[in-house]
Amino acid sequence: MLLARRLDITLLSTVDDPTKLALALAADIGAANAAIESQLIALLRTVGEQTKVDEILRVAAAELRLHLELRFGDISVAAVGERETDSLTMVGPFTISDSATGAVTLWAAAGKNEDFVTTALTLIVPLIRAAWFESGALEMVDGLSAVAAIDEAAMPDNAALQTVMPRLGWRDGEAHAVVFLAPPESRRTRTLSNVVRLLWRRAAMSGSLVDTADGWISVVPLGEDDDTARVSRELGGALATSLGELGIGIGLSRAHDSPGNLQEQVVEARIASRTAWAAGVGSVGSFEELTLQAIDYLFDPNDAITVARLVVPEFCNASDRDRLVTSVRAFLDEGSVVAAAARLSLHRNTMTARLDRARALGLPVGDPHQSFSVEAIIRAFLPRDHVGGDTASPTRKTSKGLS
Repeated sequence: MLLARRLDITLLSTVDDPTKLALALAADIGAANAAIESQLIALLRTVGEQTKVDEILRVAAAELRLHLELRFGDISVAAVGERETDSLTMVGPFTISDSATGAVTLWAAAGKNEDFVTTALTLIVPLIRAAWFESGALEMVDGLSAVAAIDEAAMPDNAALQTVMPRLGWRDGEAHAVVFLAPPESRRTRTLSNVVRLLWRRAAMSGSLVDTADGWISVVPLGEDDDTARVSRELGGALATSLGELGIGIGLSRAHDSPGNLQEQVVEARIASRTAWAAGVGSVGSFEELTLQAIDYLFDPNDAITVARLVVPEFCNASDRDRLVTSVRAFLDEGSVVAAAARLSLHRNTMTARLDRARALGLPVGDPHQSFSVEAIIRAFLPRDHVGGDTASPTRKTSKGLS
């Protein structure tokens, strides 16, 4: 009886010796505890072979046969394993990382084995933390080399570019688009970078995501259809809502099949990401759809020049650009060819010829849907001696090019 009390065992009536029965029960309990310890050791050994956060979660969920979820605040960053019913108890939170932008926590859907799950996750969390911070450091190194290659992308026979481009997602012989993720100002942290990369991998987007000084970049192959609209829809469905809740805009460049255009594509994607903010959560800015109308969302005259050089390079590089700019400005101000010609002391046919030349060079003069963009370009390129007190910014227009 004393032995049974020490082992916290309740003895039932039996024809056998109670002492022998108590010893047998104690042996069973000891064997059960040993089995649990053995299971935990095997779990740690298996999970410890993984080096990435999502791999650790996947293996742990399979070994424990439960649903694991990584959250950044209230946003699900990674979820693995089947969840049989919503009525299961959520065990957590286990803090993986905490920063000014928010905490990353681990949760599990447990059934009757809540105590065992808690013990197992307590042992696994240090492995996840180590992988979390190590992956951030490693991807930062890759990102720096990738960004350096982007800066030199226009240089011919760049050996470094050939090494880094595959890491960015470039495939020879295919057209590609650049995706740029623009973070909210003052909220860029290492924790946020890791969260964004996990969301990117969860969405199964092709191409690595690398850090830059002002966001994240990836090069996405477009396949046989060369369709940026399809990629825009995929980005919108898989990432726009979760990234939008973090204040991150998604921008997509036009398609190109040469690494030599990479710098231009990065600029296009950056600009497009800023237009996504204007439409709120769940939107993707596509430069292919925006073209000159990207200017509708930009305030700096230098941005208008940047967009113009990307979309209408022939107009921007024309030897008579200043003369064309002055003529188009007069036409926009006066509203008619006759009045514009009179203002500049030109013959009407001369004014008509200049406007036609501007259109031939790609500037959509007279298109009511692009009037804001044309006016912004003209104001940005207007010769200094023509800039006066009537150069106030025109009224902005409604959202375009967003999906």
